[in-house]
Amino acid sequence: MKFSAIFIFTIAYATQVLALPTGIDADGQLVERHYSEAPSKHETKHPKPYKTHHVYHHPVKSTHAPHVPPAHTYVPPAHTYVSPAHTYVPPAHTYDSPSNTYVPPPNTHVPPANTYTPPAHTYIPPSPPANTHIPPSHTYLPPADTYVPPAHTYIPPAPTYTPPSPSTYVPPKSTHATYTPPGPTHVPPPPPKDDCSAVYKATFLQRAYSGGATDHFYTTNANEMTNAVSHLGYTKEAHAAKVYNAEEAGTIPLYRLFSPSAGDHFYTISAGERDNAAKALGYKSEGVAAYIYPNQICGSVPLYRLYSPSAADHFYTISKSEANNAASKLGYANEGVAGYVLPPH
Repeated sequence: MKFSAIFIFTIAYATQVLALPTGIDADGQLVERHYSEAPSKHETKHPKPYKTHHVYHHPVKSTHAPHVPPAHTYVPPAHTYVSPAHTYVPPAHTYDSPSNTYVPPPNTHVPPANTYTPPAHTYIPPSPPANTHIPPSHTYLPPADTYVPPAHTYIPPAPTYTPPSPSTYVPPKSTHATYTPPGPTHVPPPPPKDDCSAVYKATFLQRAYSGGATDHFYTTNANEMTNAVSHLGYTKEAHAAKVYNAEEAGTIPLYRLFSPSAGDHFYTISAGERDNAAKALGYKSEGVAAYIYPNQICGSVPLYRLYSPSAADHFYTISKSEANNAASKLGYANEGVAGYVLPPH
């Protein structure tokens, strides 16, 4: 195909070159074409381009109609040159280098066909997890009642006891040991080591008595004692003992209370007894009268406590004989030891 196109182009070119030197000018006149002769020696050295001399013939007046060249004097063959545009079909597999003139390729893009086919609805729901409760079907049959109770094989032994006759019965001896209640398990702690370095700080516990009120009164405050004697009808008596105004090693408080209705002063080292008297017996707390020993240490002696129901009076003394006299002759009841104090002399 490429060779045919080149061949046709060569024939067309030769036809143009070899045509007769005759033509028609712009006015429709016949024109002859002459070529110059061969160049001279001078022209050989300095060659000049060939020139074509156009010779124009002035029209000759004639009675005849103007000459009109036949239409067929020069008719270039229409088929001498065929544009290869419609004959050239480049092979699909042969690559030809493109010419300098850029010719964009034809728009041969063909969009792909719409071949998408949506998947079929093939969703299968997942199976329930292992812990999903599936109610039992209605075909459940309870197990047959196969329990068979054991046969009654127990046979009680025959009674072998024969009670003795009333005349010969001798009760058996008791096999139980004689019950002896256990002794007290509370072992009081050993008395603390005596710390008697504060003995010199001890002060007198003063004592007074009111016959009109039938009340014994005890205090370490000299001014309070003076006031009781001067204005309250008390009579001062001998000192009852020596005690401490502040807490010292080994001492505890001696609480003081007073009952306005009974006109009685009450002294105790027990906080529970103090609270009960204040709540249930009509006494009012008057604080701490002094500090004494709960145990007999540092040369202390017992402070006996007595109470007269008829006189509604509490009485305290370190004299054993005085305590016995009050209990035997004056209607007082012995209530034990209130605590331990130092003797006043």
